[in-house]
Amino acid sequence: MSVIDLGSKREVFWDNYLVDEAKTTAFSRMIEPKLIGPCYWLDKGQELELISYPNLVKNDKGYKLYYNVCMKGVETPFVFYDTNPNCLKEEKYKMLAPKTPYRHN
Repeated sequence: MSVIDLGSKREVFWDNYLVDEAKTTAFSRMIEPKLIGPCYWLDKGQELELISYPNLVKNDKGYKLYYNVCMKGVETPFVFYDTNPNCLKEEKYKMLAPKTPYRHN
């Protein structure tokens, strides 16, 4: 197997493709999850039926949580923080939307 240069990136190893246990002390293990309670509440009217999966976005100062209204037959957009140093401050938060039409009410 040839060497894969990851640079300084942090990678999640889902399988043994990047870890050769014969040549390293690295090993895979599942960390036991801990229940610490809810991080946000959906308790206002139709929130329980309309809110899609949340996006937890890490920025320079911490984290922000974004969620969108879920409409039947429409895929959920994804929000992320642009770390490019040349990106304008007011354009740091971006959204990737699927090809399906997305309406903002």
